[in-house]
Amino acid sequence: MKHFAEGFQYKVYDIGNNRVLKKTQSYLYTFFKVFVLVRERENASIFKAFVVAVNSNKENKRALQKMKEKMKVIPLDLFANPEFIGDTLNFTQDKVTPVEDYLIQSSLENNKKIVDGYIELQKLFWSYGIHDSVYKFQPNYGVNSQGKVVCIDFGEFIFTKLEALKNLEKGKWFFRLSYKKWAESEIKTYYTDAMKRTMVKDVLQKYWNTKIPNSV
Repeated sequence: MKHFAEGFQYKVYDIGNNRVLKKTQSYLYTFFKVFVLVRERENASIFKAFVVAVNSNKENKRALQKMKEKMKVIPLDLFANPEFIGDTLNFTQDKVTPVEDYLIQSSLENNKKIVDGYIELQKLFWSYGIHDSVYKFQPNYGVNSQGKVVCIDFGEFIFTKLEALKNLEKGKWFFRLSYKKWAESEIKTYYTDAMKRTMVKDVLQKYWNTKIPNSV
């Protein structure tokens, strides 16, 4: 088992057979990372950064627990086939190519297909009553062995149409650091145009809960 990546919420290990293991970071690790990020990016006071870090930890855990329940009725292949380990939030998952790596290696035409796949995946998420609130296209999504776009980091989803609409109205995708750092290119323009067409109220309302109509 080889440790090869980590984020605020998980450490990632290669366990062979094209699978990875994701183990939750400690509370203190995640708290400290969020605290420092808020202080640096927002020039926030110590008190504000503390409150944000505490709330972020609680919200992320709640979202992961909710996703674990939602995945009982949502196709697992949309998330690279996660298998949770017992009552924990640790899980194994298919090993895929992160979108940020795929876009570097592939042609413009293939990259456009990946953007299209990402957009269609967001609509499919909406149809199950879930919404990815952080829009991290490049780091949080991957391309599987069949060439399909899948979500590999699902710790920041939200679950009501009201929350989703409020999130959408803020246009957060346009202000993501991964988007800002993305070099200007044809594929970035293609992505931007697709997001502007899709991340709007009318499209979300068209798809919301069409597969699980009894959800809120």
